[in-house]
Amino acid sequence: MELMHNQTFRLLEDDAPGSYPAGIYRVICDDEIQGKTVAAKIDQPATPVERRGGRRRLAVGKRPPKKSPPPLVGALLWMERHELQRMHDALLLQVVAVERESVYYKLLESPVHQALHQTRVAAMAGFLDHGHLIESILVNGGIGGLVREAMEKTGVSRNYVYKQWSTLCRLGISEVSLRPRLDRCGAPASLALVTTVGERRQAGRPRYRRWPVVAA
Repeated sequence: MELMHNQTFRLLEDDAPGSYPAGIYRVICDDEIQGKTVAAKIDQPATPVERRGGRRRLAVGKRPPKKSPPPLVGALLWMERHELQRMHDALLLQVVAVERESVYYKLLESPVHQALHQTRVAAMAGFLDHGHLIESILVNGGIGGLVREAMEKTGVSRNYVYKQWSTLCRLGISEVSLRPRLDRCGAPASLALVTTVGERRQAGRPRYRRWPVVAA
């Protein structure tokens, strides 16, 4: 069984002791010498995690609910390679492909979008460098060293780095995955609609102007 950096695989349900949770994983590092495979689980949990504290959520709200952003992923799991090999032999490990949407391969025409993309690429340069990424993980036991390095070099926040790392784990460790998805946002002179439940205007200030009709 060969597992390459940036490859994705799916684990099926297994009742054997020591097996890993079912789901889709992205390979970060496969160290055959130590017998370890460092991977990150990138699919969402079947049941949402309930958070304690705060007011109890209403069963039926006053407004249709907005679609919540996906939870952050990217926590590293040090998996035993022999266990993955066992699951592979039992047909419980399947190599799968996680494809990006076609919009990620279109050119960024707006200078603002290009600058935003360049900022993300500069901040995540250590993560995009395969050799540096693997070396830092094996030495530090995680991505903490890379996070501090990105914060010191570019001045971004810790939350910013972890958010971009989550994107890289979901879509693939490549500059293409850091493309800003501003095409899903509203813009001046256009309607910003949320189609989660029906159609309604996005919260915030009006994004379009109704011009008065002037009689000829």
